[in-house]
Amino acid sequence: MKIAGIVLAAGKGKRMGSELPKVVLPLCGVPMILYQLNNLKKLKVQTFIVLGHKKEEVERIIPGNEVKIVVQKEQLGTADAVRTVIPFVGGFSHLLILSGDTPMIKLPTIKKLIRAAEDGYDCVFLSGEMENPEGYGRVIRKDGIPAEIKEDRHLVPKERKIKEVNMGAYIIKREALSFAISKVKRNPSSGEYYLTDIIEILYKNGFKITTVSPACWWEGVGVNTPHDLYLLTVIAYREGVRNAVRRGAIILNEDATYISPLSVIKRAIIHPFVRIDGMSKIDNGVEIEEGCIIADTVIKKNSKIKAYSVIEKSIIAENV
Repeated sequence: MKIAGIVLAAGKGKRMGSELPKVVLPLCGVPMILYQLNNLKKLKVQTFIVLGHKKEEVERIIPGNEVKIVVQKEQLGTADAVRTVIPFVGGFSHLLILSGDTPMIKLPTIKKLIRAAEDGYDCVFLSGEMENPEGYGRVIRKDGIPAEIKEDRHLVPKERKIKEVNMGAYIIKREALSFAISKVKRNPSSGEYYLTDIIEILYKNGFKITTVSPACWWEGVGVNTPHDLYLLTVIAYREGVRNAVRRGAIILNEDATYISPLSVIKRAIIHPFVRIDGMSKIDNGVEIEEGCIIADTVIKKNSKIKAYSVIEKSIIAENV
């Protein structure tokens, strides 16, 4: 398999009420778009990012030499965004499609998608059950096979009982995607082309489709409103704390500590009311006293950060 990654980041995000594109809004001090770009970098795949609305704001924060930018001139929906990339991916067998506004999908989950594709499926997408699926497209199955993704506003009453939702990540054989994209029709109410429509097209034309699920339901939470961003920020900081504890950190009050999930905390001691944002790295033997704010900073072995320090974009040497 030769995989190309595609990150969709062209939308306006009207419901966020922000002047900025929503994918540049910070989640634990990191622009949302960088979460999936970070995953794709670890996979070592060629990555394409589709930009549109205020693309200069997004270009400013992405590593230009690591991704190829494709511009969607008009915001005509997710299927149209993917269509703009098709001419550039002829040398790849599979396309891994991620959304810039669904930042918490983990690398092991993406690898799970890839393993399912290696089993011979034409299309694999991420789905999972949510207790409150309102606003998400539901997965409609026939004889257990995913046959359609139906958007929330188009559901009939009995379909509203379905809790399995589409979580916005796909890996698809290039030929299957090209076939399905060419048959997606413009939605009459929104005027857009929906990527979710490809599932029904592929099913009706005999392609092999399956789903995989993430370890945690919140991996599939998309950011569409300020409340979504608040919810995901709470979840992300808790995940960062859990990651630190797994690596051997001593967190004196887990309920009063906030750690970005993209920060790496080793066997350090973290006092209460500490916030560690961005892509910080805290080494073994470090002690961070209460009330500190650390962002995008490297703190090397056996250093001690005194209470209420604020440190940004710095490197602290050993034994300070």
